[in-house]
Amino acid sequence: MTRIKPRLVKGSLQALAVLVFLYFLNATYQADFYNPLLLGVELTIGILWLILCYALSRTFGIVTILALSFAAYILWGVFIESVPTSDFLNIYKDAVSVSSGTFEQLFGGKSPTAIGYHALFHWLLGPTNLTNYIASSVAWTGGVAFTYKTLRYFVDDGQKVRFICAGLALCPTFMVFSPVVSSESVFFLLSAVCAWLISRHLTGRGPFPYLYIFLGIATAALFLTRGNGALGLTVCIFVIGAGWRWSSANAKEGAFPPASRSFRHALALCSIVFVSFFVVWFAHGYLSHLSGKGFQLSVTKWAGLNLPFGTNIEEGGRFNLADRDLVGYTGRMNADINRRALEIAIERIEKDPVGIISLALTDKVARLWDREHRLYIWAIGDVDLPYEHWRFFSVSPGLRFSMITEYIADESQPLKFRVGPLVLLSLDGVYRVTLLLFLLMLAREVRRPSILLALGLIVLLLWVPHILIEVRPRFHMAMTPFIVVGSMLFAYDLWDRRREWYGSIRRLQERWLGNRAK
Repeated sequence: MTRIKPRLVKGSLQALAVLVFLYFLNATYQADFYNPLLLGVELTIGILWLILCYALSRTFGIVTILALSFAAYILWGVFIESVPTSDFLNIYKDAVSVSSGTFEQLFGGKSPTAIGYHALFHWLLGPTNLTNYIASSVAWTGGVAFTYKTLRYFVDDGQKVRFICAGLALCPTFMVFSPVVSSESVFFLLSAVCAWLISRHLTGRGPFPYLYIFLGIATAALFLTRGNGALGLTVCIFVIGAGWRWSSANAKEGAFPPASRSFRHALALCSIVFVSFFVVWFAHGYLSHLSGKGFQLSVTKWAGLNLPFGTNIEEGGRFNLADRDLVGYTGRMNADINRRALEIAIERIEKDPVGIISLALTDKVARLWDREHRLYIWAIGDVDLPYEHWRFFSVSPGLRFSMITEYIADESQPLKFRVGPLVLLSLDGVYRVTLLLFLLMLAREVRRPSILLALGLIVLLLWVPHILIEVRPRFHMAMTPFIVVGSMLFAYDLWDRRREWYGSIRRLQERWLGNRAK
């Protein structure tokens, strides 16, 4: 029997990593390659953001960094509250009676976990749009705090951990979009708590039996948050990979080899979370069947519509009014609409399965990891208005930068429209830089199967469900914490190695001068 050489396997993995890197790079940067000026401005803003995080990590402690970020969230919420908004409270008012504190439609527009979390804040602070920012800010800041505790178990360099957490705390994506992506904030908090508890066990600092119970409950909560319960598995794998990567060889308590008891327990945790997800998933479907609504595997009322949207090749797998009218949706889902939606999707899959797969591997990937500009329009209450104020979204990349600068300089425009382009440039810049660094880290860590598996599954598990269902750029925001952590770690390592590079350059210079003297 021929034995496969390890060098061949390693080379194949490295080649695959390079292909994945180039594929994602093309999918996310393809439009902006034709406008290097705009791309350069975005990347410059992203680099300035990295410098700001580094300065904060050197100057302040983690408590001060969290306090500053929380204050920035609230100030942004106050600014948004000062302009006419569409008031995202209607999302919660449709599902929760804020005045009485009782649930009216548990499986309404938002998930039960997010509804219950935000309803508590609305009951305590009052039903205002600013309350949404406060609730999301508390969840996001709490997630950063637990992430800091988790990383400190594996990383001895305190400044490195503060740098990573500063990037999380000051992530503009959640600062701007927090009332829109409130479920993702709750998801991040629950994921961070899971990672913290697992890390305590792996480093011998916490009891193990209670972890099984908590992870079972947390998995159900993660599923009810955004349908992302399977991503709880990636949290466990991420901690395993992080511990394996960051624990030094001579560490006594932190390092755990694959044969150790802690590593076997960690793998068992992954299995438990994975099984718990499917138990909760099918339990919800069975309860829906008993209630007469049919066997539904999603808590969202748009579950059935996701399939026709996702299998529409002409529309690129996106939301469209034609499919909505085709299934007869008028504002309320029922068994007949779900059945028609499923029949349409099955017919399209049988008609062109190759086209569906091709769509999932091309346009859907690009759209999933694209920038979601529309969320800012929602946040300032312009969602139902024509796009005369946002024409730079639809123009070619070559004209976009000049039009953006005109909007910023035009004093006749309202403040929210002048601030909008600046906000979008900062969002794009930070997203471009973090995603690029994350992909570089993925390519670098191909030598370590554990971290490659962790980072690869984080991306893969997010993409797989969207092979058949609708895709939107904001769907990748649940992965923002993982992307930021990986990218900030890679950026810090690059900066930390500058002395080695300077020394290498100096030695080459001395060698060249010596050879020239001879």
